[in-house]
Amino acid sequence: FNFTVLLFGDMAAARLLVLTGPAVGLELLFSGPGYSATYRNVWPGWYNAGGYVVDSEGVLLSGYDGKHQAYDTAGLVGVRFEDTAGAFAEFDFHPRYRNRTLLDIVRACMGEDLHNDGSPAWRKGHCSVGRASSSFGIPAVAEHLRIGYAGQSTGSLDWALFALQNSSAGAEFSYVFATHQRTNPGFAGRVYIYGVQHAAESRGIWKSVSRPCSVDKDGCALSPHFPELYGAQEHCRLELMAGFKQPLRVEAFHTEMRHDTLTVNGKAYSGLDGPVAVIPSGDIIWRSDRSVSKSGWRLCPPKQRSTQRTFTGTAEVARASDTKVQTPAANAESEVRANDSLLVFLPVLPLLLCCLAFYFGPGLYRAWRLRPRPALDDFDEAGLCDGVETQEATDQEGIDAAQLLRTDVPAAFAESSSASAYAE
Repeated sequence: FNFTVLLFGDMAAARLLVLTGPAVGLELLFSGPGYSATYRNVWPGWYNAGGYVVDSEGVLLSGYDGKHQAYDTAGLVGVRFEDTAGAFAEFDFHPRYRNRTLLDIVRACMGEDLHNDGSPAWRKGHCSVGRASSSFGIPAVAEHLRIGYAGQSTGSLDWALFALQNSSAGAEFSYVFATHQRTNPGFAGRVYIYGVQHAAESRGIWKSVSRPCSVDKDGCALSPHFPELYGAQEHCRLELMAGFKQPLRVEAFHTEMRHDTLTVNGKAYSGLDGPVAVIPSGDIIWRSDRSVSKSGWRLCPPKQRSTQRTFTGTAEVARASDTKVQTPAANAESEVRANDSLLVFLPVLPLLLCCLAFYFGPGLYRAWRLRPRPALDDFDEAGLCDGVETQEATDQEGIDAAQLLRTDVPAAFAESSSASAYAE
């Protein structure tokens, strides 16, 4: 369920709050009433597989109190304790407990030791399984989540299975899970345990991204529900591959100023101020509060580059070249470049032709002027001019000679085609 409440009083500080029910994007492990004595620290379901509410055919029924199947089966990277009033505490598991089920973790920590004898293990806690990553509404949240903790108490059953606060056991606890009296003595409404899982592992530059954040098909990490509004009281962790030393591409960034933050290298970014040109040196943490939501963020890998390495003895030579990816956009860009090249070449073509004409024109003209001229014998097919001496003449001399030839030569020759051709 979701509903909104507008808080009045100091109108300048009035804010729109979004109160949410069970967390979104996490795996539900347990639900039940906080005041119930059924799920106290001796409840068998905490330590044994099964025990779910099922029908006559063995089908798990939803909506019932108690442990859900994911408690036994889901590999986790963290755990979140929450109630319907909105208070919560979330812990990231230490590396040795990651990708294990909560049942496996509890079994490994507690074994058969379910009765407090005041030993150092009970005073300090049987296990410290995770570090606090995010919380709201719970005072004095412990830095580390302890399992099987009694503090200074020596009562046989006076201990808590999941100790969320820096306090001893018993009445001093205001918010714990599974004491010897109640599921959660600090809250009378419904309470939940959620498992935090990876949304992606070993995908591109991301070693892991925990839910409710995600990774899209382009290898970009997204805030929950991006580009829609992210939810309230969200937390996720983005872990980069070892050796990654490049700035991320921030393709979108819009969060509530100062309240919903993306922390990179210890600096919290919010509003429209994303981690542009920042080289991450550790995990990236996202947190949102209970108030106004925005569209969130999208963090993408740098533009792809392929790297070739060659080794000679102990020397390494790295050569990087751009990776060409044939996409519709790339093909369109190639066509535009081809058209641009054609537009550049067309104005040059007339200039090139002029240069060729000036360079080769005079030589071609001289060759044409010195070409072989036809001799008289080429026209005198009948041999009528045999024995006649010939010489070069000017054009006017040629015309006079032609007139003389037409009047003085025998009629048979004057009327022949050879005479006409020679005269011309």
